[in-house]
Amino acid sequence: MTMPTRRACASLVVLLGTASFTAFDAVAQPAPKRRLFLTHAGLYKHTSLDDAEAAVTAWGREAGFEVTTLQGYLQTAPNLDLSMISAEYLSRFDGVMMMTNGNLPMTSEQRRALVDFVRQGGGFVGVHNAALTFYDYPDFGEMLGGYFRRAIAQNRVFVLRVEDR
Repeated sequence: MTMPTRRACASLVVLLGTASFTAFDAVAQPAPKRRLFLTHAGLYKHTSLDDAEAAVTAWGREAGFEVTTLQGYLQTAPNLDLSMISAEYLSRFDGVMMMTNGNLPMTSEQRRALVDFVRQGGGFVGVHNAALTFYDYPDFGEMLGGYFRRAIAQNRVFVLRVEDR
């Protein structure tokens, strides 16, 4: 393999220089990672959901990733519109973050698209009460590794038994 001469390198730079800077920047700097952050309270309205969306969005700006939020916490369960969720829509993102509870108004195909997205390597972060989501969709619980079973009474000592390390 021969190394390019200085003249050949200069020609390459001139050729690149005539191309759009957008193409050059895309090579020089990878596109920022994109996250979808879903919040919704179908069972219990956590007052921290709006603060969580604001914090994750700010963190994204600082860390160099884009965050898309749908402000699901502002909508009641019957009015929550997640109709855009599909395999194609999820493919725009590198990961999904959920701070949700209850059975979100999603079709079987939408739920499958979410689980398939994660199984195919998409990132997933379940925050706080995400293990209270989709009790009626066992594939979601399998993806998480379990569901939230029940609340522990406050100010009590309890012991957790690890059944499967």
